[in-house]
Formats: sequence, structure tokens, C-alpha cells
Amino acid sequence: MKRQNIRTLSLVVITLTYLIIGAAVFDHFESTNEAHINDKLKKNISRFKLKYKMNDTEFNRLWNKMLDKKPYSAGNQWKFVGSLYFCTVVVTLIGYGHSTPRTLSGKIFCIFYTLFGIPIFLIMFQSVGERLNSFIIFSLTRLKKRMRFKNPKVGMFELITVEGCFSMTIIIIASYIFMHNEGWTYFDAIYYCFITLTTIGFGDYVPLQQNNFLSNNLAYASFTILFILIGLTTLASSMNLLVLRLATINAEEQVQERMEQAEAKRNAVHLEGDVISGNSRLFAQPEQPEQFDTISVCSCACMDYKLFHKKRIKSRKLESGARRMETKEPKYFTMPAIFQHKQSPVKRIFNRKTNNNNNNKHMSFVSHNDIELKYTLADNSRSIMDNNQKRNSI
Repeated sequence: MKRQNIRTLSLVVITLTYLIIGAAVFDHFESTNEAHINDKLKKNISRFKLKYKMNDTEFNRLWNKMLDKKPYSAGNQWKFVGSLYFCTVVVTLIGYGHSTPRTLSGKIFCIFYTLFGIPIFLIMFQSVGERLNSFIIFSLTRLKKRMRFKNPKVGMFELITVEGCFSMTIIIIASYIFMHNEGWTYFDAIYYCFITLTTIGFGDYVPLQQNNFLSNNLAYASFTILFILIGLTTLASSMNLLVLRLATINAEEQVQERMEQAEAKRNAVHLEGDVISGNSRLFAQPEQPEQFDTISVCSCACMDYKLFHKKRIKSRKLESGARRMETKEPKYFTMPAIFQHKQSPVKRIFNRKTNNNNNNKHMSFVSHNDIELKYTLADNSRSIMDNNQKRNSI
């Protein structure tokens, strides 16, 4: 439990530190450029106002009209192709913000559409990602068997590497197509692909927003929608493998910790009266004069070693005799195993008479003295077994 608390606290500290480092780096790179652009924009606005003799109210009205016109510069955004592109961006959690519903009914439908659409698409991405992982594992296993690898099994690292390469291939090819159609630089196209597939969706680079692509270039519009769906599937699959690997490590550590706790609990030593015990077994028993003259509760070092050694040898002999007798498992009280091979004189005479008189099966006969001897030996064997069990528990 302490290890899990330490891990959680460490993750919180690492996350906050990561955020602070990112904020410092972006402050260093972007703040100066932002101030420069802001000053330049203010100067251009002042010149525009002086040139056309406009006050602040008129200029703000013109500015808002220009912002409202921006989504419609790409043509019809809400025809079927444009609506399909909007739905794809919404349910995949990208949300460029290039176009938004303006009517009340459209806003209400957008709420319920995303409420049910996002879970459906997340489940679809997970299912398709699992099938993709199974296909990659099957292909790599067949390839390893053909190349005669010693271990044809596919590891987690190999699977993540293959899916990562597949995702990078999609980004490289799609970036070239976006660069060719949108007029972006190749680095800007790669930046757009990464921001899109990670579902960040800043909206600073949005395809299909010029030259009326949504209506005139259906092939390019279809490619953009397929790029979002396929790219998200592959990237989400590889990210899912990383998360599962981390979760597996965490689960293994939890199981190991529980096993250690259970082992420590089993091996715990505690006192019951004046007897030390552990694992529900007694390490020492109270003093029993009929077995030992001297006995120690804490350790055997205080005992007379010679006496202990002699009694231990004697107990081993008695234990071996008891084991031999247990293997026979007689139905009635009989002689111990060491005496069974030797017949008593009465039994010999009785066997001779029965063999001479008739050829029937051998019948056993036991005299009164033999029965008393058998019962005494059985009682002795029981006492020997009880003493051995007590001695083994010490």
C-alpha cells in the first residue's frame, strides 16, 4: 500500500513538473514573437482607421463581419460532404472549430449526437485496434517461423514498434498529399497530421477550407476523412498497448506486494501464553516430564545435547516401526509387522492339524494370550505415534 501511494504521489509530481517545464519553454519561444505580432497588428489597425476615417465602433463591426465570413470562404460547409466532415471531426474529439452549428435545433442535435457518438467511436477504435494487433501478431509469427527464429512469439516491444512504424508511414504519406493540395510546407503538414491524430485539434491548420474542395474535389475530401479514421485507429492502438503495458506492470507489482504480505503473515511469530508460535504451528511446547526431563521454550541450546540426541534416535526407531505397521492397514487388531512373519507355536500346531484333516482354505486362530498381546502392542504403537507427532511439532 505504501508503494502504491509513493507511485501515485510521484506521478502527480512528475505531471506538474512536466506542465511547468512546458510552460517555461513556450514562454521563452512564443512570448516575444506574440508581442511583436501584436504591436504590428495594432499599427496596421491604426493606419486602416486613419485611411478610411473610421472610429472604433465601426471598425469592430467590420471586424466581426469578417470573422463571421471566414467559415464560408471554403464554400458550402453544411451540404452532405461538409456535414460528414463535421461529424467526423466531432465524434473523434478533434474539434477544429472551423464551422459550428448556428441554429437552436442544430445545437441541440449536436449535443445528443456527440453524447451517443463518442462512446460508439471509442469502442470501434478499440475493437479495430485489437483486430489490427492480432493481424500484426499473426504476420510476425509466420515471418519468424519462415526465417527460422528460435522464439517465434511476438513480444510487446515488437508489436509497439511495428504499429509505431505503421503510424509514422501514414503521417509521412498524408503530409505529402496535404502539402500538395493545401499549399502548406512539409513541416506544417506533419505538424497538422500529428495534432489531428492526437485529437488536439487547434484549428490553426484545417484542410478542405479553400478552393471549394468540399464540393468540387470529392476524392480529396474522402481521403481526408479516411486519414482521420485510419490514423486514429493505428495511433490509438499503439497508445493502448503502452497503457496496457504500464497497467500490467502496476498489476504485477500489486500481486507481488500481496504475496509478500501473505508470506509475512504466514511466517509471523507471536506468543500464545508462554509458547512461541508461527504459521499456526508451535515452535515449543510446555514442559512434559513423561517425554523429556529438561526442555526449553526459547531454544534447544539450553537442553542437554546428549539426552536430546539419544531420545531423538530412539524416537526415529519408534517412528519407523509405526510407519511399517501403518502400511499394512489391518481390518482387525493383529500382531505388529515385525512379528507377523513368525507364527506362534499354537498357530503352527493348529495349521498342521487343519492341513492334515482337510484341504480347505487356511483359517487363522488366535489364542487368548495372543489377543491380549496384540491389544497391548496396539496400545503401545498408538502412544508411540502420539509422541512422534508431538515431537515433530517442536
